[in-house]
Amino acid sequence: MNFKRILVAINHSPLTSIVFDRALNLAQQEQANLMILHCLVDFTAIDQGSSQVGPLDSIRSTLGFLHQSARKHFS
Repeated sequence: MNFKRILVAINHSPLTSIVFDRALNLAQQEQANLMILHCLVDFTAIDQGSSQVGPLDSIRSTLGFLHQSARKHFS
């Protein structure tokens, strides 16, 4: 194969680590750029006073996951 760019979609499911690891390994093998897509859920209910987790919490959680994964692969 000859990939130049690889797009991987992640979320907070149990498979996220596996999917991310495989995409990263493929990107390294192919010397390709890895682009990461993380979609947030609709937070309309939060704006209306719901007690669900807010988008900032989700972003922080995702950044924590990405930092942890980067340390694992590049340390």
